[in-house]
Amino acid sequence: MFADMADEIAAIGAQDPRAPIHLHRADLPFKKLDSPWYRIALRRVAAAAQPRSYLEIGVKEGGSLAVVLDASAALERITLCDFFTVNEKKRGHRDVAAAQLTSRGFAGQVTWIDGSSTVTVPTIIESFDLVGVDGSHRRAICAADLRNVLPRVTVGGHIVVDDLSLYEDHRLAQVFDEFAAEFADQVSVVYRTTEAWPGVGVLRRNA
Repeated sequence: MFADMADEIAAIGAQDPRAPIHLHRADLPFKKLDSPWYRIALRRVAAAAQPRSYLEIGVKEGGSLAVVLDASAALERITLCDFFTVNEKKRGHRDVAAAQLTSRGFAGQVTWIDGSSTVTVPTIIESFDLVGVDGSHRRAICAADLRNVLPRVTVGGHIVVDDLSLYEDHRLAQVFDEFAAEFADQVSVVYRTTEAWPGVGVLRRNA
C-alpha cells in the first residue's frame, strides 16, 4: 500500500522528500507550508479500506478531509474535532472545510466538535473505521489523543498520525512508537517514516 510513496511524491514535484512543499491553492485563501505524506497516507488507506466513518483531529481548512472524501465512496459519517471558534482565523478555516463537504455533495452525517481533543474525544460514543490525528505537537497531548481514539477505532480500522518528524527531536515519532509498543496486543504498525519530512505513521487496530 505504501511501498511507492516516494515515487508519488517525486511525481508531484517534491524532488527532495525531506523538503516541504509550498502550496497556494486557488480554493484555499490561506498560504500553507505543507507536506503531502499525511494526505497521501490518508488517501491510500481510505481508497483501500473504504471506511464508512471518519474521525479527524485537527481539521484546519479541510485539506485532509477532502482527500478522504475523494478516496472513499462509502463514507456515511464524519466527526471533525478542532478549535473552530477560538478566533476569526479558525472560524474561517471551518468555513473552508465546510465548503469541502458541500462541493463534494456529501450527504452523510457530519458532526463538528469544538474544543480541545483531550476533552472532547472522550465524550464521543461512536466508533470509526478511519481516524486522522493531526492535532497538537505536544507529546502529552498527542499521546492522549492516541489513547483516546484507540477504543473508538473499529477492529480492522486505521489511525493515521501526522508530523512524526516535524521537530528535530522526533518527539511525535517517540510518542507513536511508545504507543504502538504499549498496545501491541491491539494495534500493528502498517507504515512509518521519519525520513520524509514531516513524517507520518499508520496503525491498524487488530483487536
